[in-house]
Amino acid sequence: MMTSRAQSGANWVQGSCWPPALWWGWMNCSSSRMETYKVTVTTGDMVHSGTFDRVFITLVGSEDRSERTVLSTEGQDLSSGMVMELAVSAPDLLGDLLFVRLDKEQCFFLPDDDWFCSKVEVTTPSGETVLFPCYRWVSDKWAVELREGKAKKVFEDQHPILIQQRTGELELCHNLYRWAVFREGLPKMVGIDDPALLPHDARFSFTKAMDLLVRSKTALDELKLRSLADRKKPWTKWEDIKRIFWFNKTMVSGYVQKHWEEDWFLGYQCLNGCNPVVVQRCCQLPPNFPVPSCLVNPFLEAGSTLEKELLKGNIYLCDYKVLDGITPNLINNRLQYMVAPLCLLYKKTSDQLVPIAIQHTAIGGIGLIEILERAVQSLTYSSLCLPEDISARGVESVPNYYYRDDGLCLWNSINRFVKGMVKVYYPDDNAVVKDTELQSWIKEIFTEGFQERPESEIPQSFTSLEEVTKFVNMVVFTVSAQHAAVNSGLFDFSSWMPNSPSSLQWPPPITKGSTTMSDILKALPDINTTVRLMATTWLLSKQPSDFVALGQYPWEHFIEDAPCRLILELQEDLAALSQKIKERNAQLELPYTYLLPELIENSIAL
Repeated sequence: MMTSRAQSGANWVQGSCWPPALWWGWMNCSSSRMETYKVTVTTGDMVHSGTFDRVFITLVGSEDRSERTVLSTEGQDLSSGMVMELAVSAPDLLGDLLFVRLDKEQCFFLPDDDWFCSKVEVTTPSGETVLFPCYRWVSDKWAVELREGKAKKVFEDQHPILIQQRTGELELCHNLYRWAVFREGLPKMVGIDDPALLPHDARFSFTKAMDLLVRSKTALDELKLRSLADRKKPWTKWEDIKRIFWFNKTMVSGYVQKHWEEDWFLGYQCLNGCNPVVVQRCCQLPPNFPVPSCLVNPFLEAGSTLEKELLKGNIYLCDYKVLDGITPNLINNRLQYMVAPLCLLYKKTSDQLVPIAIQHTAIGGIGLIEILERAVQSLTYSSLCLPEDISARGVESVPNYYYRDDGLCLWNSINRFVKGMVKVYYPDDNAVVKDTELQSWIKEIFTEGFQERPESEIPQSFTSLEEVTKFVNMVVFTVSAQHAAVNSGLFDFSSWMPNSPSSLQWPPPITKGSTTMSDILKALPDINTTVRLMATTWLLSKQPSDFVALGQYPWEHFIEDAPCRLILELQEDLAALSQKIKERNAQLELPYTYLLPELIENSIAL
């Protein structure tokens, strides 16, 4: 979360990043006296973390450096989870330990075998133990330099070696991660054609890569759908759809299959389904949706009218204008159809939200890239901040909106944590302004990510603790809770395909009351398209094998008392929220579980 180089623990280097005069001139290697430092090195416990290559360690202090000491020789395995203790000799006392350098040489008869180091602990001759978090890969090309776990901002580095090392690491990162234009108007991408050229840390872990590969290969088998994957024929019987669904349903998808035709359940999905961020209070009908009162008044409370309900605040709108004009695909050599609906919803006295009017707009002539461009152009900072988004959509009081209720609780818990963390490392606004790395970070996000669009509201600089807290809060919430809210329920709401078909083979009806169940069946995707949708949503919704829940920090990046205490407070906060959600869910016919803290991954995993 923090931008401090020290906080991240490890820095990549390609060779030495200091001029020879600095590297050698300040060292005093003439003394014949030898001092011994006790070093404990921990190899990560992930698959393939170990190595058979030769690994070396060097301790660098403010007064001197140690000998380059071998951790393992050729053919001696630094195996996964292994803890190695060794003595490292130095010509004299090193002074304050500045960092630890790890590098590796390939075994001459084996391919390059990267090594994952979790941490290094050094006990000085005086008995002081210093922790150097790593959690990085060490390769022949990318040596690693580890600072002590205590964070330092750029203006707090005083020693010339630390200043030069920090500058060199930034220059190396700038050379590695160059920006490239994917398409004008869209956020820029990393300018690299082959991910294998990136440092190992920037790639999928072996565990995650294999997990994704195996799951993608076995999805159809696990869902018992392999035999249907190549059938390009349309569905002819509802019973056939029910038959493939029966083997793969969850508690929620079974509920969806039972209630998908009911009006109130469409309203429920607008609030708590896979896209709960579109619904908004409607105080005035949009010009492109001129709904005659006479058509909807029969669906309102007796004696009421559309105009009265608009004034009361009981009318809501879902506008999917971002889909207007999309060119649909050809699937199985048949043109598909897509609509950009406007849906008017009414809050009944029973607190149910039900549709009272739906308008399907015409399809047109643009594609996926244009959807992305529209989304980027409409994206604002406030829409990414849940409290502001809820207020802007006017849905503060709509009942049974569990995404909002749980989301705001999570937002507040994350905010308390982030506020405390920021205060630990930035005691006042002046510290924020002085941190040139922090300022460069937010400037680059504005420039390269949001294309310098002032209307995006993304800050170009930080001037206060409050501004930093808000932005980091937004980032943490977006990549954890928000992702869980829109991703975790994909299989639940889409596996009963008629509830959420991925495409339509017939255009939408233009006459009310003219559509039969047979017409709906003809419009649904073909058999192979259906089963691939089920496999895809199953894959996206399945919890990965290396899942880490929100608020959990298995890697010891934070070593100071204050941040460790804040982590414990966050975990207690999330545990209390989890209990509160479970107590509410116990009273619900359909529990809302997607924002249970223990089911939220700490960051987007795909």
